[in-house]
Amino acid sequence: MKKNLLFLIFLILNNHYCLSQDTEFDVYTPKGNPVTAWVMEEQNSAIRDYFDSYYSSLYPQNTKMTTYDNKSSTRRFNCHGYAWYMTETGMLFNSARWIGYLATTDEDVYMSDGSYVRVASEMYPGKVSWGSGDHSAVTTYTQGVFISKWNEYPLFRHNWNNTPYGNTNLRYYVSTMINGEKTVLCNSSSRNYTVRYIPNATYSWTVGSGLTKVENGNMVTVTASPSYSGSSFVEVTITSPIGGGQNDIKTSPRFEFWVGSFSSIYVTGQSSICPNSIYTYTADVLGGYSSSYSYTWTYPSNWYINSQYQNTVTLQTPSSPNYGTVRVSITNCSGTSGYSGITVYPRSGCGGRFFSIYPNPASDNVTINIDNTNTSDFVNSENFTQSASDLAPEKINESTNYTIKIYDKQGSLLSTKIRSGFNFNVPLINMFDGVYIIEVSDGKNSSRQQLIVKHN
Repeated sequence: MKKNLLFLIFLILNNHYCLSQDTEFDVYTPKGNPVTAWVMEEQNSAIRDYFDSYYSSLYPQNTKMTTYDNKSSTRRFNCHGYAWYMTETGMLFNSARWIGYLATTDEDVYMSDGSYVRVASEMYPGKVSWGSGDHSAVTTYTQGVFISKWNEYPLFRHNWNNTPYGNTNLRYYVSTMINGEKTVLCNSSSRNYTVRYIPNATYSWTVGSGLTKVENGNMVTVTASPSYSGSSFVEVTITSPIGGGQNDIKTSPRFEFWVGSFSSIYVTGQSSICPNSIYTYTADVLGGYSSSYSYTWTYPSNWYINSQYQNTVTLQTPSSPNYGTVRVSITNCSGTSGYSGITVYPRSGCGGRFFSIYPNPASDNVTINIDNTNTSDFVNSENFTQSASDLAPEKINESTNYTIKIYDKQGSLLSTKIRSGFNFNVPLINMFDGVYIIEVSDGKNSSRQQLIVKHN
């Protein structure tokens, strides 16, 4: 043991055993509340091997699970990041985050804002919080067996009482997320929505405009009015009995969908365009694409249609493209919408500095490509008024720093990142389906484009 301790001290002193403080407010609960999460500097291979061996020898009954590079120990995430965030994103290790580095209660928002509700006993799938040791875990199919990350040490599958975090004051939680269809609900049609069944719990459902409801415990049947057209929702308040005769009452995240014919359509794609180029435009509605919808596109008179697939159209501009709009009308089970679109216009200095984003729609990551020619033409989108003639020619290089900001469609800033070079990747961490704005700035000029996030 003394030899092992001396070896560990040597590793710590010689490998800059510190934690990176590159924090980003881009982690959100299922209900949309921010949680401080950290991107941590990884420890070196020797330290990780040592921790894997050391903790496996202390807890031989536990099953060590691989995280990165055929090792288990890692500083990229801890117990709270794994249990409350990573296992819910579907990306798991690609969404590694450390939660609770400076404030040990950062993870509490998951348990307090309605994203999860406390239950009387262990359920699967579910979460476990250690009141006795500031620790979190996820349940498994096997009763009494959990999976949890131990600080920067291994990720273990273990019996509930075989950890260094104590075995008292364990609290159990389950998700309040609602299950059901997100595609359009036709006028006069009905649909069921459900939430997790919890023994001895009570449920109270709320529905939005254009809907009537019939409640049946953890299920609600909603019916759309014959004439309503617009966004609507269902949500549920769960009263779950817990120990000591107390009640834990939580209201779920709203489950939104469209009712009736579409009256709100977003078209995203390139606003300022160049001659003899190909551009893709996407029609986005609440709930996403459905094969039951049909799309009718219009575009400037001298443009050419290259291809059309599902809710996207690919257009080619001629040598002298006209100013105009790319518009779409969508027919669903309740009727045909009016046309909505995006203004498109030829830009000067084509081949000059500009940025493109792909893929669009995107799910987990988006790539931003800067046109790195010598003439500055960082043209603003239709959301800006500055003209290309106001921008002075300027030579750029790979050391130019760009500020990338992502906004939601209400204009609220969600994240800010700094990148350099001509091509870089930006993660879309825990962003829900919808329309966002990406703004790229070099400190003097800025440009915005729309981005659609879709996970299905």
